[in-house]
Amino acid sequence: MSKFALTLCAAALSLLSATTAHSDDRDVPVKFKPGATSATFTDQIKGYDVVNYYIDALAGQIISVQFEKNKNSCYFNVLSVATGKDLANDSAAASPFASKLVDSGRYRIVVYIMRASARRKASCKFSIILEVKG
Repeated sequence: MSKFALTLCAAALSLLSATTAHSDDRDVPVKFKPGATSATFTDQIKGYDVVNYYIDALAGQIISVQFEKNKNSCYFNVLSVATGKDLANDSAAASPFASKLVDSGRYRIVVYIMRASARRKASCKFSIILEVKG
C-alpha cells in the first residue's frame, strides 16, 4: 500500500473516531401515565449529543410534538423505526408538529444540534411534549 493511501486511511479513521467520540446518545422510552396521552420532558444537549425518545403507536393515531428551545441550533426529527421514513424534520417543519400515522409500530423522536453548531460545542436547553391520540 502506498504512503498516500496509508495517510488517507489514517486520516479517515481519526475523523471517524473524532466524530463518534464526542457523541452522547441517550435513549428515553416514552411511557404515558394511566389515562394520559402526553408526556413532557426537559433536557439539555451539547455538541454532538443526541436524545432519542421512543413511542409505540398505532396506524390511524395522531402523533404530535411541541418543541421549545433556547437556541436556534437545536432541532428534532420524527422517524418510523420500522420503515425508516422521516415524518418530520424540524429544520423544515414548524413546531408544533402533528401527523396521522399510516403504520403501527415504534417511532423515534431525535433531538440534536446542527453539525456546524455541534462542532463549536454549542449547547441547547429544550422542553418537548410528546402526544399520541386517537
